[in-house]
Amino acid sequence: MDTIKKLDKIIKYEEQNIKTLKSERKKRLLALFYFSLLAPYFISLKFFIALSFIFPTINKQLKAWYIKYYYNTLFYFKGLIIHLVNPIPTKTTGPTIIFGLRRDEISNIATYCLFSKPIIIPTSAKQLKLNPFLKPVSYPDKNLNQNLENIENLINAGYPTLVYINHHKVDPLNIRSISFYQSITKLLKKDINIYFLNLENISRYPFSSLYNPTIVSANLQNIDDLLKNTDRTNTQQTLQKIAEFYSFLSYDLLD
Repeated sequence: MDTIKKLDKIIKYEEQNIKTLKSERKKRLLALFYFSLLAPYFISLKFFIALSFIFPTINKQLKAWYIKYYYNTLFYFKGLIIHLVNPIPTKTTGPTIIFGLRRDEISNIATYCLFSKPIIIPTSAKQLKLNPFLKPVSYPDKNLNQNLENIENLINAGYPTLVYINHHKVDPLNIRSISFYQSITKLLKKDINIYFLNLENISRYPFSSLYNPTIVSANLQNIDDLLKNTDRTNTQQTLQKIAEFYSFLSYDLLD
């Protein structure tokens, strides 16, 4: 009899969960419908920006502005709220790398929107197809070993550049260890501005909505603060500290 009661409770609990999931899905679709109503407005903006092609510098600046404006509006309707743990520097002198964790398709865009000035981000072919305006502020999204030359060229040209430390999507809640490419050790030795950005909870973006927002904690630290009590000549200690910053217990190194 007790077993039947327990099973009945479990069934009712699962039925309630299903109802909740269906309700949240409807809310997400409703919020995206509201966002879609702005499509004519964004199309007209893109048209006028396209007309500025005769002024290449202005055209590039307008595209950079549009990307941030468009995605910040989308994030509003998707209920993505980014809380800054540390202030984002408004000015940097010299070449800059921002190391980030590839959690999902939106991590690069969310990072771009955090900074007051345009940064260069790794962008997939799918993202470029959906929004060609991303092209001036992007480079091909490949693994670090394949992209090392691209990244070094961007850094040498003085562009602040987002670099993913991992290739495949990972979430510290589901995976305890992260894989670094050997190339990261070469970039860490460069005498330039180096930051590490952790967007905690951004993996919940697909389930977020205007009616059920997701708060993302953006923790940005420069390399000196992150490795303050670490022997930076010791590669193992350095990479372990970086792994822990992103909430991983350990790491392994790929060739």
